[in-house]
Amino acid sequence: MEKIAVLGAGPAGLALASRLVTKGHDVSLFEYPRFKGSEEKLRRIVEQGGLKIEGEFPTDFVKLHTVTTDPEQALKGRDIYLIGVPAYAQATMMRGVFPFLEPGNLVVFCSGSTASLAIFEEFAGQGVDFVNDVHLAETVTMPRSARFVDDGTIKVALGDTQVRTAAFPGKNTNVVLERLAPLFNVKRAVHCFDSGLNNPNFIIHPAPMLLNFAEVERREGLLSIMNEGMTEAVLACMDAVDAEKQALLEVLGVEPVDVDSLYIEFGSSPDVYRKLGEPFAMKKKDRIWPRYTKEDIPYGTVQMASLGDMLHVPTPVCHGISSILSVAEGVDYWSIGRTVEKLGIAGLTIDELKTYLQTGTK
Repeated sequence: MEKIAVLGAGPAGLALASRLVTKGHDVSLFEYPRFKGSEEKLRRIVEQGGLKIEGEFPTDFVKLHTVTTDPEQALKGRDIYLIGVPAYAQATMMRGVFPFLEPGNLVVFCSGSTASLAIFEEFAGQGVDFVNDVHLAETVTMPRSARFVDDGTIKVALGDTQVRTAAFPGKNTNVVLERLAPLFNVKRAVHCFDSGLNNPNFIIHPAPMLLNFAEVERREGLLSIMNEGMTEAVLACMDAVDAEKQALLEVLGVEPVDVDSLYIEFGSSPDVYRKLGEPFAMKKKDRIWPRYTKEDIPYGTVQMASLGDMLHVPTPVCHGISSILSVAEGVDYWSIGRTVEKLGIAGLTIDELKTYLQTGTK
């Protein structure tokens, strides 16, 4: 049995850790102590000895033995590291894991947003062989969807969601899938851009957030994009972003798939955003979360626009959304975004890029 560390105590991370425990795995749960509210987030779980769970889950309480902000306690001697934090926190979590890495380890970003490629570039040459000794991989989204009910309780929607999964470099994907298959429901992705750019949040959040921005401000975030923010015009802009994503992936050798089909693949339904009333599996009205822009612009639309510029694929809607929301929020998302320069692929031809994605060698 492999020892697993789940990094990130958000609701989806808690759901993942809990599901792995119910499957009989040895699991530690880690929250980075520098993250705001990390100690408070874990205190209730520690006090009650585990996590209370509502919704689609095998049990209503899971005993979690190792729940901590101490990296030595949570991360030392683990075999698989599942990093389940927003894209802007992935590098921070990786720095926490790095001192404990040993040959044979597997690091998986859930969801990745092409983190496997970005982390490979950032940590190259620091003493770990990420091609042969330690494998990097990512999923398209979290294997479980969940929301907090309170500090010690989550509500889970959807069962064991099938998630596209790829390694970087891609030649390691088959080995990675074999190791992950006992943990959750994996589907082979072509390469890390297949799992990275098909993140549905990159489609359902940026355009609707921009077009509802005034109302979001008026209500101080107390607005449900899915329930109240989707109109025919908003959906048309959302679908335009989706079309740009599909065009990029087609050039990269990935069969295009639209966001509706992805939701069905996950075991959900496009009714979540196509129909009024938000028939969401949570059975509760959602609200605006800062990551809808803080994550999905720099790691979604900026990344797609940057990649489009390099591959000569037009992405005018991604460019526009990224630029306007940078002004609206007073944040230069272009400078912090996951661009081709930060991914270490700037200037590669399409053939060179495809080779690099599979071999890890330029």
